[in-house]
Amino acid sequence: MIRKEIALLVSYLKNEPTFDADGIDLSYLLKLGVDHSLIPIVYEAILFYNVKIDKKLKEKLEKKYRKCVYKEAIQELEKKQILDSFSLAQIKCMPLKGSILKYLYKSPVLRTMNDLDILIDYKQKKKAYKILKDLGYSGPDKTDHHDSFQKLPIMDVELHKRLVPERDKIIYQYYNKIWNKLIETSDKYIYKMSDEDFYIYFIVHLSKHYKEGGCGLRYLFDCYIYLSNFTNLNFDYINQEMEKLNLSTFEKNFTNLSFDLFDGQNLSTLENDMLSYIIDSKTHGTIDHAQAVLVETENGKKTHKVKYLMKRVFPSTEFMKNKYDILNHLPFLLPFMYIHRFNMALFRHKGLIKDEFNNLNNFDVKKAEKIKELHKKSGL
Repeated sequence: MIRKEIALLVSYLKNEPTFDADGIDLSYLLKLGVDHSLIPIVYEAILFYNVKIDKKLKEKLEKKYRKCVYKEAIQELEKKQILDSFSLAQIKCMPLKGSILKYLYKSPVLRTMNDLDILIDYKQKKKAYKILKDLGYSGPDKTDHHDSFQKLPIMDVELHKRLVPERDKIIYQYYNKIWNKLIETSDKYIYKMSDEDFYIYFIVHLSKHYKEGGCGLRYLFDCYIYLSNFTNLNFDYINQEMEKLNLSTFEKNFTNLSFDLFDGQNLSTLENDMLSYIIDSKTHGTIDHAQAVLVETENGKKTHKVKYLMKRVFPSTEFMKNKYDILNHLPFLLPFMYIHRFNMALFRHKGLIKDEFNNLNNFDVKKAEKIKELHKKSGL
């Protein structure tokens, strides 16, 4: 049985004119809004279906909604300015993920974004860096597949040198020559994917979140809305590519769950388990879900807690080279870069480190093994 609070959001996204809102648990509905970055959908659905809500609570919710409206407007203005600047500088680029998906919703504000993702021709990164610096951004903070920039008060931009990290070799190789598959738009040097390739990348991206910490309800909404907007996709091609990526079973299970949820169908046992995991995962996953995958277990016991901690403190040399360019030229500086990484974590991410250690101390082995089993049943 799908909870009524989720059914309310689904009905609003489907443009259903009426909904019986009696018995709605407002506290749970608002928690979904916060945990899954769905505040605009929650707010608009409450107004549209005349859900009874306390005046002060409504005012607080409206304040959060207005912040989302403001953020979406700023992100859109910044995106246009960045893409126009890249195009003028002849930097090949492509906006990704939510910045495309949001236009398929009734209103772009309904599909919130934490950051703006743009793939660039990484050979031109110095020009791209200068443009962002000139536009008032600080950074970069590097990972193995993107460089992050920030601009107060709300902007986060991720310049992707590749579409996926190197962890999954099959998927990494698949996207290794992505520029050969992209289509140049009417705006010179700004590219897009075919509708089929966009969907394939959507599945790839959500599968990474699903198995590395979890993915939230927004991914189920995205899936349904995308496929409802593009009803003539070439699924012979999509299925063929999913086979190459070892994602065929996962794609079918996730898509079935999405459509059964929106069509009000009774969910199978697997779909119920997947939905519970997704709800528990919040927007982009949780620390305990991530640790469930990364901490090795055997016969109901943690087997490699120290090994896990060492990997977190001292990631691979390849990871460090991607994060710190200087190591590609002066590899003997690796120990000093580990110290720099550790100090940055202490001063900038102290709360996250504390949460990670607390979760590790309270690690639930049985829950972890259930999550790993669910991942297998889901098709990963």
